[in-house]
Amino acid sequence: MKQNRKKIINFIVSGITVLVIVLLLMFNSGVEVLQKISGWVVVPVEKAAHSVFKAMDDFFTGFSDNVQMAKSRAELEAELARLQSMEQQYKEAMLENERLKQLLNEAEDKQEFSFEYAEVIASSSEDYLCVYTLNKGSADGVAKDMPVIAVGGLAGRIISVSEHSSVLMALTDSRSSVPGIVESTRDIGMVKGYVSAGQSGVNCTMTNLPIEVKSRPGDIVKTSGRGGVFPKGIYIGEIIEVSTGDTTLNTTVVVQPSVDFAHLEEVLIVVSF
Repeated sequence: MKQNRKKIINFIVSGITVLVIVLLLMFNSGVEVLQKISGWVVVPVEKAAHSVFKAMDDFFTGFSDNVQMAKSRAELEAELARLQSMEQQYKEAMLENERLKQLLNEAEDKQEFSFEYAEVIASSSEDYLCVYTLNKGSADGVAKDMPVIAVGGLAGRIISVSEHSSVLMALTDSRSSVPGIVESTRDIGMVKGYVSAGQSGVNCTMTNLPIEVKSRPGDIVKTSGRGGVFPKGIYIGEIIEVSTGDTTLNTTVVVQPSVDFAHLEEVLIVVSF
């Protein structure tokens, strides 16, 4: 039974093969009648085969194009990210360059001083304290009580030093006390960190002033040089409020520091003056 089925299949396949060969010979014989007869079968089959192969070619071409498009998009996105990163780095470099120019101007105004450039690596403004950790220490010649200048003027002084770092106590720290003088009136007092609601504020107070203080809002306050810790003439800030009293203890002014402590990044430590 199986052998008979196999013979039938072989016969059919052989017959189809012979028929195809005959039709192709008739189609290519050059005889018009034979070409017409064979064309009824060959042409539709040829068209069908062409359509199938074209569809397959379009499918694989489209698939390849999609893969290429996805690859190109990924490459463009990576290039865009790289350019955006470069743009951000450029902006940061420009801002840093501008800050350093301003800091250099501070140094040029005080050419008799020796400075050590330092960067802020940490900060803390909690409770009554306002301190900044700098990346320079005793190995760089930094010592306790050295004055620190930033863009704008006096930032404070060094209160502790390790080999490769130091701590700056800001003017606004409640423990800070700097002998100051009002530039226009020559009123002398102590500029101290201002405490508000149990925390260091953004301004300072100037106390120990004469009872009849002559200073007014808008007047400039600089270091007086008394005490020997801070050199004379360093810009501290501007008076924004005056409160007079019947004694020197309750006659005070509020001084707004010229240094922007909220954005302090680079400073100059005064090594000698």
